[in-house]
Amino acid sequence: MSRYQWPPVRKSKDRVRERAKYNTLTNGKLSAGSAPSPAATRSLPISVMSAPPVGPAGDANLWVPIGPSAVISGMAGSRPRISGRVRDIAVSPNGNRAYAATANGGVWYTSDAGITWSPLGNWIPTPTTPLPDRAAEALACGCLLVTFDADPNANGSGDDVYVGTGEFMPDVPEVNTGKPGSKIGGIGILHLNRPLPAALADPFGNHWKREAKNLAGVGIFRLARDPGNANTLVAATSIGLFTRSGPFVEDADWTQVVVAPFNFNEASGKRITDVAWLSAPARLWVALSGSSGTGIYTSTAGLAGPFQPITPLTNIVQNSRLGIAVAPSDNTIVYVLGKGPGLWRISGVAATEIVGLPIHLFGEPDQSAYDLAIAVDPTNSNVVVVGGASLFSNSPSLPPEQRGLPINLTQSPILPS
Repeated sequence: MSRYQWPPVRKSKDRVRERAKYNTLTNGKLSAGSAPSPAATRSLPISVMSAPPVGPAGDANLWVPIGPSAVISGMAGSRPRISGRVRDIAVSPNGNRAYAATANGGVWYTSDAGITWSPLGNWIPTPTTPLPDRAAEALACGCLLVTFDADPNANGSGDDVYVGTGEFMPDVPEVNTGKPGSKIGGIGILHLNRPLPAALADPFGNHWKREAKNLAGVGIFRLARDPGNANTLVAATSIGLFTRSGPFVEDADWTQVVVAPFNFNEASGKRITDVAWLSAPARLWVALSGSSGTGIYTSTAGLAGPFQPITPLTNIVQNSRLGIAVAPSDNTIVYVLGKGPGLWRISGVAATEIVGLPIHLFGEPDQSAYDLAIAVDPTNSNVVVVGGASLFSNSPSLPPEQRGLPINLTQSPILPS
């Protein structure tokens, strides 16, 4: 969160003293008088306790994340301690260094394989113009695009880091006006404009510059780079497919791609939920979601198209989110995960449905638009890992697909030959 103003009481009251005591034990000594009394808390009017419809526009009331820490009484059934949702992670080839983009807490960095994490700067104030039509915040992150230093033993001084701000599908203002914990839009795309060591040495400095200001208030699912031109980037967003050609220019707008079937406007309700750009073979993969035309499209000529739909995506659900994962060991193999749950394996341009996924992979009610993750084993294109939001009973009376037990996708009939 960037503004410390709590929403109106819903399920339970904010336990100020208990929270302060917990923070004292985990984050250092609490300064005298910093925890208001219960009487003072009760006297706060609802208008003061509510979050504003947009993020702060300057340094006033802008709070900086200092974690990682834990929050007690999380949303899950057993009320566990939680650390907040992580939207994307980029890991160096040797596995020691990583960047993590969080939903409301900015970007974090580790150099010791996740043992310790540091916040990557104070970020930039949320701009006041152009005024977003929904809550927007620089600390709300949707995705990362990181090109790691070529030297595996380097300290990251050569890393090139972009952040797509904004969660996937931001809450509309009539429903949720930027309350803490809600899905918040971003302010565009940020680029780390200082070498990593300098940014880490100055945790309260502003180390980011923005472009794609026309994407303020929307969500960004994924960023990808043209493998043939490092200055050409593409963004999968909640309002369409956008691109930048040429080097970074602060506050420059990105251009919407209007090649069919991406020639739609925000009012259509369509969105681009994932994108992947490969060099060998040369292919651009795009996931489109809408009331019609939901599916995977590919082009061998980049953004110029034409884009060919992948068929058959058997049992695909219209207007649902799709996630793409390319096999690192064989770029001709692509997997797609979606609502249903549905999982498809694409070889070349032909798709085969994989059956046998846990039937409640995304929970009840279905949360596939929110909790969806997929990755392929880096050395075996036949091993795929999928993630959702479920917790199942281990009762032996239930079949494996209902218990959420591991399924070997290399065995028939899970993966048809």
